[in-house]
Amino acid sequence: MMKRREHESVKGIRILVTLLTMLAVLVASACSDGDTEDRLSAREVCDGTLSPPASAALERLAEDEGFHESTPRTLNGVVRELSRLWKRNNPRQYAEYATLCLLEDTDSIYPALVIEFRWSDVDPRKMSPERGLKPELTYYRIGVRAESSRRYGARLEFACEGPKQPETGAKWIEAHLTVAYRHADPEAQAKDQMLILHSVSRRLAAALKCSDANLPASPDLRPISVEEVLKDVR
Repeated sequence: MMKRREHESVKGIRILVTLLTMLAVLVASACSDGDTEDRLSAREVCDGTLSPPASAALERLAEDEGFHESTPRTLNGVVRELSRLWKRNNPRQYAEYATLCLLEDTDSIYPALVIEFRWSDVDPRKMSPERGLKPELTYYRIGVRAESSRRYGARLEFACEGPKQPETGAKWIEAHLTVAYRHADPEAQAKDQMLILHSVSRRLAAALKCSDANLPASPDLRPISVEEVLKDVR
């Protein structure tokens, strides 16, 4: 009788362990599915402003195909914000950024990627040659000035002089990209960052009707030297 009871007790424990194991698997699966459902594709983030090449660049940078964007921004919202700042025609207000894209890093309190824009009343072509030119940056002939680096992210400046532009005031837009992602190849990272920033900037320029932005659909991503950049400085 005791052996039978012991057998039934062991059998009951095995059944309980099996049920608990199945429950743990189901919970883990549900959490995984939920995480997958919350993730967006590269084509969906940044209000869908990434072109196919830029989407592929983001996936290469992140080494992933899914992204978290907890507070989605819209292109129209950024246009409204920049328009509001531009109408003030106040240089102090130009320092304010309008953020279009902010991707989360689930392992850090800092974002994985940020893209933001602001007005500028300083012509990048008339700046001091020594200002901001660094050998470690990769420069491109895109917009008025374009630079990218593994360490500093990327920056792109383009003209935006519409028919209602005032005689004085901001006539250029600065686009900034900051990333926490790191490529093993610095040059590949610089190129992918510029691909992403160019794509989003091009969509914004079209929405703002910046006819002189010089942001073609297929950007020239052949690096140029610091000496070539200086030739463009007037």
